[in-house]
Amino acid sequence: MTEPQRNPNPDDWESLVDRLLPDDETARPPKGDPPPAIVIYSDNARHPESHQPARQELHSSAVVEPIEEPEGDPVTLAEPDIAPLLQTPSPQNQRRERLLKWLAPAVAVLIALALGWWATAPSPALSPDSLQYISAAKSIAGGHGLTTAVTPLEIGPARIPFSAWPPLFPMLLALGAKSDAVAWARAVNVVCFALTLLPLAFLARWLLGAAWGAVALLTYACFRPALLTTSFIWSETLFTLWCVAALACLVRGLEATPAGSEHPEEEEGPIDAGTFWIIGAGLFAALASLTRYTGFALIGAGAIAVVLRNHSDSGAHSLRRLAAFLVPAALPITLWCARNQFLTGHIFGEERVRATQRPAEVILDTIRTLGGDWIAPPAFASPVLQSALIWTAGIAAVALVLVFVQRFGPRMMESDRRSHTTGVALSAFAILYTLLVVVSTMSIATDRVNTRLLLPSYPALLLLGFMMLRGARDGANRPTQMAIGAITTLLVASQLAAGPRYAGAARETQDLSHPYWRSLQWARPEYEAPEAPLLARLHPDALIISNVWDRVALHSSHPTKPLPGKDEKGWPGSVLRHANAYILIDPEVRANRVGITEVERIGVLPPGAGLIAEANGVRLYRIVSELGPNDLPRSTPVR
Repeated sequence: MTEPQRNPNPDDWESLVDRLLPDDETARPPKGDPPPAIVIYSDNARHPESHQPARQELHSSAVVEPIEEPEGDPVTLAEPDIAPLLQTPSPQNQRRERLLKWLAPAVAVLIALALGWWATAPSPALSPDSLQYISAAKSIAGGHGLTTAVTPLEIGPARIPFSAWPPLFPMLLALGAKSDAVAWARAVNVVCFALTLLPLAFLARWLLGAAWGAVALLTYACFRPALLTTSFIWSETLFTLWCVAALACLVRGLEATPAGSEHPEEEEGPIDAGTFWIIGAGLFAALASLTRYTGFALIGAGAIAVVLRNHSDSGAHSLRRLAAFLVPAALPITLWCARNQFLTGHIFGEERVRATQRPAEVILDTIRTLGGDWIAPPAFASPVLQSALIWTAGIAAVALVLVFVQRFGPRMMESDRRSHTTGVALSAFAILYTLLVVVSTMSIATDRVNTRLLLPSYPALLLLGFMMLRGARDGANRPTQMAIGAITTLLVASQLAAGPRYAGAARETQDLSHPYWRSLQWARPEYEAPEAPLLARLHPDALIISNVWDRVALHSSHPTKPLPGKDEKGWPGSVLRHANAYILIDPEVRANRVGITEVERIGVLPPGAGLIAEANGVRLYRIVSELGPNDLPRSTPVR
């Protein structure tokens, strides 16, 4: 146990001098006398405007007096901080911290791997975005370049440039697309989720210390929002990894100084060690922006951290470090957006439809999502227990806010330089990213604000939340400490329960993944598509227009478009305009779309559609634009 902090007295000063000065009686002041005045002169002063030595009290009995010297500008000596010397950790505590430093990340990674694999068993879930990623990956693997083969019915070409999303995630999926794209995507997401804990461990240790950092890591390893995004073939898990890695490198670079130097401008060489780390942060930020367009928030947050936490008085040094981050971070995504503008006429690949949600609705969705993810996650299947958790956590959250308001101030923040820099970088990213999501949802038509959209900011919010909890608890009275400890335990326990519950929950539902349907029926490893025998007879580039276009895209490399709904305008011309394409219909799926009855009503005369094959209840028609001797429809379908 360490002694409680106390203000130094004259005896402490003498004890400190005895430990720090050589054992030379002539160098020590007589006991009982105040320490002599101390003034330090430098031949190369950093502040030429200070021509007179400042008077500063080093101790209640020690006053610095100006001393006339013929040369050099005076530099005053700052007040020595002897609190660390009075609170030296015991060897037992040091061993515990060293153990937690390596054990906590290792245990957290193993838990993340286990829960991530469980949450994605037997395969990850799919959404429309997932199909685009898989289609682009198959196109890359098949030699068609960075294109997508899942396109709207209104577009003529069977393949179009992949531009609505950045390219990095499908490029990564392309590495395993030839064998099993879904299984490979599962492995990528689970590994990325586990790897996120490694840079997060550095940030947690710098900001929170060993003990609180270990709790934060274990909480994120079981974090339901992270498991939710990992269980879908989405790019958010990879994006979050790049963001956390960029922030860790940035903090490491901003606080890197050579041994024995307290001033970054004294670093030797054209590129110092800190600049190398900052360049690395810029490269990770580039990877993030090439994974999701919201990576622009990370680039902005990094620039803010470099400006606010640059410890040099040299303007050239500050600009050099800012350029070291911004050039590698912004150049790749700038080139990608220029490519989009050239190919599609839009910087982000397609024209974005204006939002229909009102700003108030977006703000309410954001608050509701944050509350459901952080305060009262779905930890219990029993409605009674979940309702009790909501009320208890709500009351605890209100009490915690009151404590924060009462104790908010410098004592809740981090005074250590690296901790302060970590807090600034995390705060800048969390604020900018959340604002970007909210403003984007208010401006363009997209999904309502939900867990998926906000997840990349959650690692930063997690560490900042623990920082405030620890800061509010330290130095508080005993009842306040007990209350904060109880509230922290409740919030952490609810997260530890919600994660495993989601990992083992039923699939083919949206109960725990709203608004997304957690469907993996067609992605299961043992699933065989009933249309596979029909598609195997066609050329790989044959266009398939189907009511199961997503299943076709998942289990084949054919370009595909969706059949329109029965009430949509433009039918049948919107389909028949695609000459020599094929119409594939599974009558057991999506009865609201054009089906067998509507297609056969068209007739076989051009332009028309004739039945050419049937297998497992699925029918395949060919669009006939010009009737020739080889285009006559078969009188008897091939079964």
